[in-house]
Amino acid sequence: MVFLKRQYPALFVLVLSFLLSGCKATQTLYEKSFQTLEEESQQGKKESTHALCHRFLYGIGFEKNYSKAFYWCRKAAETGTARSVTLLGLMYFNGWGTPVDYKQSYKKFRYAADRGVNKAMVMLYEHYSKGLAVAKDSREAKYYLNRAASRNYQPAIDIKNHLEMSGESE
Repeated sequence: MVFLKRQYPALFVLVLSFLLSGCKATQTLYEKSFQTLEEESQQGKKESTHALCHRFLYGIGFEKNYSKAFYWCRKAAETGTARSVTLLGLMYFNGWGTPVDYKQSYKKFRYAADRGVNKAMVMLYEHYSKGLAVAKDSREAKYYLNRAASRNYQPAIDIKNHLEMSGESE
């Protein structure tokens, strides 16, 4: 072990962490292959289905592919996982892999925001501040923005700061 530590310090750390973890080699969802994630998804593992959605949507480990992302995001959202529902809402909102549909995106974001997903709250702010699929309502918009900001969600804090600096907030 001493030789390994001196000659190959990075390998030593890897071996040591492997031994200390009880010799379990685990892969994160971002290290697993498509085939492994697909098999796990078919076995009902929600996180693997969500990982396929996320990885195809953002091009992490696979080439970015909106039609595949939409397929996996719909499948993941069917499990009721709020993070997956949020990603599907983003796809409807932006027209990624599907036509833009603000009514669908609003429904998805509302579901996820009610379950505490900060990104969904910010997207509801967008819907209400611009009147997308809902009546324009600055009070509702601020409610969702403030709710996400109060949970220390940096994008919401940044929007609030921008609004304050531009004099658009009350």
